[in-house]
Formats: sequence, C-alpha cells, structure tokens
Amino acid sequence: MSSAESPVHANWKQAIVDCNVTLNIEPGTPGIGMRVDGNELGEAVFRGDVDPAGNPYAGPFLEAFEDGRLDKAMVGCGESASLIGSVKTVREIIDDTVSVFWHEIERLARCCTSPCTASWSSCVDAFGIPRSLLGPDAKHRIVHYKLRGRVAGWIVW
Repeated sequence: MSSAESPVHANWKQAIVDCNVTLNIEPGTPGIGMRVDGNELGEAVFRGDVDPAGNPYAGPFLEAFEDGRLDKAMVGCGESASLIGSVKTVREIIDDTVSVFWHEIERLARCCTSPCTASWSSCVDAFGIPRSLLGPDAKHRIVHYKLRGRVAGWIVW
C-alpha cells in the first residue's frame, strides 16, 4: 500500500514510512485482530480511549484512504511497516528485494561446504535435484551442506 503507484492517499503512505511501531488490536470482534500504525489514533484505540465500535479502522476508512484524514481512521499496515524507509515504486521494491535475495544466497553459500566439484549432471543426479527446478542454462551453481557428516540439503542458484 505504500508504493508510489498505490491509490492510497500520500498521508497514509507517509504514516507507514514514519511508523516506528505497529500495534495488534481487536477493534470489535473478539479474536479478530488487526495490525495498525502506532500513530495517535492507533495508540488511543489500543489504550481503550477510543471505542472502535466494531469498525476495524475505528472510523470512516475512505476518509483516511482517499482524503488522508488519519485523525478519522486508523492506518492498517503489516508488521514490517516499521522497516519501510521511503515511498518507492513497485519496480524499486522488487529490484531491492531480488538484490537482497541474491546477496543472502551468496552469504549462505559461503557458510556451506565447498561447491560441488563433480560434473553438473552428476551433482544434479547425486542430490536428487528435480531438473524442472533448473533453468535451461547451465549457469546455476550447486552447493551442498552437511549436518552430522551427511548431506542435508542443497542450494541451487
């Protein structure tokens, strides 16, 4: 919801960017929880100072969503909202996610035992890697890791 392309009001996006904490609340129906930005209204509902009266946003959702009136309804957000530092395009979000993914794969591979030194085919066959998981090119690398001296798994990239 906080991407540049999202139709949500800029104030909602900024609330997520500014979010330092998220709150789990039950806005009306016991057992049905919602995570919201810990802004002034969210904190007031959390403390019990404002009764959400069964409304999950404790107010007129569209006034917040379309008009940016965050004093009228709570900002729903995920638990990782406090990790969002800026409003980005969807392309930037995907590019960042993919970049971090590959960085972590490389980091994990350095933690594993040495790369498979046998031929590509014998590694694939030895580890029982379904060939359907592998792309048509041979640029993948296979690293196996061991637990208690036995091959416990593999990483393919």
